[in-house]
Amino acid sequence: MAQEKIRLDDLLVERGLAESQTFAQSLILSGSVLVDDQVQTKSGFLFSRRVTIRIKEKIKNYVSRAAYKLLGALERFPEFPIFSQYCIDLGASTGGFTQVLLEKGASKVLAVDVGYGQLEERIRQNQRVEILDRFHFKNLQWENIHQDGDSISITADLSFISMENVFLKLQELHNAKNQIKIHALLMVKPQFELGGEYLDKGIVRDKKNSIRILLKLIRQARKQYKAKFYGISRSNILGTEGNQEYFIYLSWGL
Repeated sequence: MAQEKIRLDDLLVERGLAESQTFAQSLILSGSVLVDDQVQTKSGFLFSRRVTIRIKEKIKNYVSRAAYKLLGALERFPEFPIFSQYCIDLGASTGGFTQVLLEKGASKVLAVDVGYGQLEERIRQNQRVEILDRFHFKNLQWENIHQDGDSISITADLSFISMENVFLKLQELHNAKNQIKIHALLMVKPQFELGGEYLDKGIVRDKKNSIRILLKLIRQARKQYKAKFYGISRSNILGTEGNQEYFIYLSWGL
């Protein structure tokens, strides 16, 4: 009889190396988990319960679990430009995405959020961070963006709003300065794209509905908002309510 296999994140929890599946996924994504002396960064890979597991180093102290979501997306899209780039983080909140952008070498990060004072102090005090709080991304204009290169990179982690609103804003920015290329790595949350009839206590139960809305958004981005589509990736970590979220990589400009 074949040896039963188990997901790596579940195996860490089972062995008491992580107190929760979410923390196990964070350990794995950070490159801190070795299976039979080989670094593993995929939470869903299946292993025999007989394998040797050890933790290489203390996990990095990221300010939020959002950081691990972006790290996972960047594994899928390593070509997304960050180093020496002017970056914009839409929906910065406590600064998980901003922290990763800084770590990856962004020249500046404009942290945009409708809230106030949420950004973690160590992120707020970083000289490469510009803060635009109490500010809705729909009002973003080039006068708020202090870049001097020929491209910018934008990330977004937004709730209670359709991603189509982001497409519209990025197209407007491109039309206003079409000589500047806009790269965008955007988190799509199907629970905020679908009507209430497709949700069960806020959770999308039928994966087909998520796929349907993703295809619709990609089609809109390409056809209606004139974006170039590079690809889509599942978030390695579920949303706080258990929803599967996704990243799409788009660009505007040459």
